Amino acid sequence: PSDLVRCLFEDREGNIWAGMEGRGLARIRRAMFASYGRAEGMSDETVLSASEGEDGEIWIGTNGDGVYRITADRIEHYGAKEGLTNQFVWSLRQDRAGRVWAGTWGGGLFRLEAGRFAEVSREFGPTPVVLALHEDRQGALWLGQRAGPERAIDAITPERRRSLPQRKGDDAHL
Repeated sequence: PSDLVRCLFEDREGNIWAGMEGRGLARIRRAMFASYGRAEGMSDETVLSASEGEDGEIWIGTNGDGVYRITADRIEHYGAKEGLTNQFVWSLRQDRAGRVWAGTWGGGLFRLEAGRFAEVSREFGPTPVVLALHEDRQGALWLGQRAGPERAIDAITPERRRSLPQRKGDDAHL
């Protein structure tokens, strides 16, 4: 549906998912191609992130319309009514404990709790722009961030938060 792809990932069944600039999400499945947009219950906002949940559901982060969850039989939307006060979702990740994390541009880091998103800066400290999320083998959640001109990678665990700031003069490598 678009020639500008913002993100790609492969799910456990071998499907390729592509987030499009202003045209939703596309799934490429062996001999089948499926597209998800307004007609299927999603907005036409740019898809910035996509990841697979533990039950095979697909989590989608959009550029201004929050989060979508696609299951075999329906599409669910999470926006301001569900606590996601910033709907520019650049990164999504479901951790091994089943918690869904959403990193936003300017609104911080959110965690899905009992069907609602909660901003977690009180728990982990400020994280205004979260561009990437990854859980490592030890269960630490890694955040790729930007705070003004500064960039950092943080790892958060129940015990502490550790920052790996950008080295001076490394702008050309980012």
